[in-house]
Amino acid sequence: GHTFEVLKNVDTLVLDKTGTLTEEQPTVGTIHVLGETSEQGVLRLAAAAETKQRHPIARAILAKAAELGLELPDIEDAAYKVGYGLTVGVEGKLVRVGSLRFMREEGVVVPPSLYATQERCHERGSPMVAVASGDTVVGAIELMATVRAGTRAIIRELVEQCGVQATYIISGDHEAPTRRLAKELGIDGYFAEVLPEAKGGLV
Repeated sequence: GHTFEVLKNVDTLVLDKTGTLTEEQPTVGTIHVLGETSEQGVLRLAAAAETKQRHPIARAILAKAAELGLELPDIEDAAYKVGYGLTVGVEGKLVRVGSLRFMREEGVVVPPSLYATQERCHERGSPMVAVASGDTVVGAIELMATVRAGTRAIIRELVEQCGVQATYIISGDHEAPTRRLAKELGIDGYFAEVLPEAKGGLV
């Protein structure tokens, strides 16, 4: 009740992106293949690597593999770098799943075409994870954020009926998808690529 009482005094609304405006767990979109590995082959390797992970991207990849009924191989010797990627042994080969930066740090050669693919994914507001078998990138998985049901209507109501004069997004995501979401939801401004510890200072 107190929240509704003080709402009339609020003139600026600042929202986090992931988990607030969008669902925490994305869904698998396009699977980009390189070389001879099939889409399901790329997804199978990624899902095997992510079997024991519980973060949103892992859950999205595992959900898609389950939907397609893929049988996943056992993994060996998993090593995880927070925020970068994962290395596991799968069927006698090292499989890496993660960012292009992670691939470079691991000595995996990233084809120039994959940087172009990543740029297009970011423009669409979709994060992308690369998948490598051995020292070869075999593909990448594009993930799609889903706007929470009712978000647009709630923001519109806050502006039109509750006196909110300015709305902002603060996100750790890249600039392009954050800008796109702000435009989609009619939000006035945004701050992208913000580290968690910096968000409070912006508020």
